[in-house]
Amino acid sequence: DLTFREVEPGSFALAGFDVAAMEVRHSMYCLAYRFTEESASDDEGGDPPAFVFSGDTEALPELAEFADGAAVLAHDCSFPDSVDVNNHPTPSELGRVLGEADAEIGRVYLTHRYPHTDGEHEEMLDSVGDRYDGDVRFASDGLSLDIE
Repeated sequence: DLTFREVEPGSFALAGFDVAAMEVRHSMYCLAYRFTEESASDDEGGDPPAFVFSGDTEALPELAEFADGAAVLAHDCSFPDSVDVNNHPTPSELGRVLGEADAEIGRVYLTHRYPHTDGEHEEMLDSVGDRYDGDVRFASDGLSLDIE
């Protein structure tokens, strides 16, 4: 059985995970999600590793804060800098927001790429990297990660 459950910003449990949701900025209602294993803690008794998914959004300082401490942030980056776009960040916008944030994020994966990004991946990574010194990569279909 498949069950759809509409959620609002806040916290809830789902399939063995504690989930936090926050509203993000897009042309329609969208949420970002932070997943941690239910009742988990790291080896030293601290916060468990988290995975944060941005959903469709502009680059937001509040989202960078929401991702603070996450092992992985999968963030919308749909277009290269050469495309004038609203509701999705360009690499330079995302890099600026992440670089200015007081947030520790293990690794950032760029997602939700439009065909405009074909042949532009290195330039996009460089553009983010000019403004943010964290580990940034492209996500790909079928990518599987261990969140540690």
